[in-house]
Amino acid sequence: MVRKNKPHWNSAKFKGDNFEQGALGAFNVSVQGGFYCDTDYILDLYKEPRTVPNGRLDIAELQRKDGSPPSFLFRWDEKVNQLDVDIRGVSRKIAGRFEKGEGGYAGHHPLKVQSDALIFEVDIYIPDKHIFNGCVKFNVHHMAKAAIAIGHTASSGNIVIKKGNRK
Repeated sequence: MVRKNKPHWNSAKFKGDNFEQGALGAFNVSVQGGFYCDTDYILDLYKEPRTVPNGRLDIAELQRKDGSPPSFLFRWDEKVNQLDVDIRGVSRKIAGRFEKGEGGYAGHHPLKVQSDALIFEVDIYIPDKHIFNGCVKFNVHHMAKAAIAIGHTASSGNIVIKKGNRK
């Protein structure tokens, strides 16, 4: 089952001196064609994904129908241009196994299946259970802002000609 949900957060990403850039949000989030989802789980595709204060852009979440763990968060990692899936509601040890693909856990780094679009084949396993398989497609809305401060003096890299020095 797939349902669309609107997350409650909104913020920005990478900040530097008078400059800010990164993924502002995502749009056109969908699962392409046929997909498999375990009957105990529901896939929530976020209708209006936004970055959270730490810079993470959440795309979707796979949750158990009864609310018990584990759940899985699909997020865009701007720094490496990769969709990541994080397991949630489990111990650090199990989360580490999921990230490394060990002990029957798999799915942290989905395979990018199309080079000119953001389409990733997500295939999630926990020991003795296949949770999800499908191609997740989305577009990322990027932004860049620069700030200029003007006080009593301003400089912009222009040549200043003092009065009286003109020929």
